[in-house]
Amino acid sequence: MRQLVRWRAASLAVLLVASVGCGGGAAPDAGGGGPTEPPAPPGDVIRVPLPDGRFAARLCGVDVAARTVDVDLVVWLTGSAARRIWAGEHPDDPLGPPNDYLVVDADPTLWREPVGPGVEVRLVRLAEDSDADLDPGTFEELPGYLAAQTSEGPCAHPPYWVTVADGTVVGIEEQYVP
Repeated sequence: MRQLVRWRAASLAVLLVASVGCGGGAAPDAGGGGPTEPPAPPGDVIRVPLPDGRFAARLCGVDVAARTVDVDLVVWLTGSAARRIWAGEHPDDPLGPPNDYLVVDADPTLWREPVGPGVEVRLVRLAEDSDADLDPGTFEELPGYLAAQTSEGPCAHPPYWVTVADGTVVGIEEQYVP
């Protein structure tokens, strides 16, 4: 198990370095040794804390009673980085990704993270107030908020920015997508 955790930490480091190097959001420097075991099947849940930092992720599960959130880490790309990746995947479409952003999910592993008691939640609430401004929310309302969004599966919601400090989620901020 310890080798698997080290491999996952190394995978996270590669994903984070790729996101910073490709124009993604800010990410911490996460170290780790090289892979020693093959990746786990999709849907496995890692129960070790993410390193401190701000991560682009999809929220895949919220357990209010246990105060945990399951996240699928993604890379948020915009501008030339998004167009470069898009061109490689869609060579017949020279216009680039719709709305000039691209979400890349290179690893479907879910990370189960503890949520702090004072977590700051900020939501777009586009359906409620017709603007893309971030409005305050609560951790307790997240399951209902996510359920009200149109999605195809538990992780199909727009990306969120998850902030971790001292091994605990202290911020959850919805990313506006047109």
